[in-house]
Amino acid sequence: MSALLLTANEIMQLSYWSSSPELADKGVFPYFGRTYPSDDVAGRLVPLIVQHFGWTNVAVINVLDTYAIHYVAVFETRMVALGMNVISKAGFPNGDAENARAAVRDTARAGANIIFMLCFDNDMESMCAAPHSPMICCMLRAHELLLTALTCSHTLHPQS
Repeated sequence: MSALLLTANEIMQLSYWSSSPELADKGVFPYFGRTYPSDDVAGRLVPLIVQHFGWTNVAVINVLDTYAIHYVAVFETRMVALGMNVISKAGFPNGDAENARAAVRDTARAGANIIFMLCFDNDMESMCAAPHSPMICCMLRAHELLLTALTCSHTLHPQS
């Protein structure tokens, strides 16, 4: 990690892309700064969007990497604090199209209002093209939040 190397040499680093919350620890990374918010910030804010639309039962599908696992933990904690439920979670290795499609198929059966997908571009096509793909997906795509409506066979019905 370049932040450790630069810290050891007391060289300032300003990142335009790094979102790892660990980099906010000034005791470990005193010479690191960023223009992009940490995943802790986004993980706490996305549930407010979910709440705004009245979706109370949310499923999560994520790639199994350090960033996504931490992001999902922050997201889930915030969802519970706001009185909403994460009713299903599924993970898959990055680039594993078969397990990505299986995660969508299994998660679609959970009865969620919305499925929050945290993955990279290379996984999106296989996930959203899977049978039983949800109509509405929240997707975090390689560090940028996209809210998008997908044309699928299901109709969204907010649950009370």
